[in-house]
Amino acid sequence: MAQDMVANTPPQSIAARPGEAGTQTIVIFSDASAAELAPAVQTLQEALVRTYRRSPALMVQQAAVRGLDSGAALERSQARPQLSTGAGSRSQGTRGTSLSSIPAMPPPASGRMAWRKPFSHDGIQASHLGGARWDNVKSRDRAFVTDYAITEDQEDFAKSALFAYALIHHPDRFPPGERKRIEQQIPVRCKTARTKAACKSLLRNTLSSSRKTTDCTAPNHSWRG
Repeated sequence: MAQDMVANTPPQSIAARPGEAGTQTIVIFSDASAAELAPAVQTLQEALVRTYRRSPALMVQQAAVRGLDSGAALERSQARPQLSTGAGSRSQGTRGTSLSSIPAMPPPASGRMAWRKPFSHDGIQASHLGGARWDNVKSRDRAFVTDYAITEDQEDFAKSALFAYALIHHPDRFPPGERKRIEQQIPVRCKTARTKAACKSLLRNTLSSSRKTTDCTAPNHSWRG
């Protein structure tokens, strides 16, 4: 079952807040509810503020992701979206049934956001909200897709947040040794040593904090690697 995605969110809803140039929205798609994800979202929010001195809006969109090949389309639910933001607001929704192809978003009205091609890793895919590309999504028990809007100079910041979230909420997705390998891959596209250190710091802080503030330390969510 799945929830309708927010692919048609108006550009103004993802624009930077007044006085916060570069603020972004990270939308996390998961089959878990907003309430279930709240501890992990809060942990990630705190890590982003602590590491980058930024407070992006984090939204959780309940959705199931089916196994797809390149060019295949997700199906859309008729149910209302269920969101959770960094501010703690959320709207209620019910589980849906059918999903259809996702239409592309129009270009940003203000031109402040940079639309880039998506990247993917091991079935975890992220794309800017400029279009509907959902390649390489693998079917997993708690599969998710993350979309984010980000300015060009902060692309690595969003990438770090994506993988940090994956490791927080889906530790069993990574085999032994995978966590270290991903940590090494996160700053690949960073341009300076300071940025690389910040990327790694984000991941380390997020993983450390999550052990204390989320249920990921439960036996069924044991950390591996």
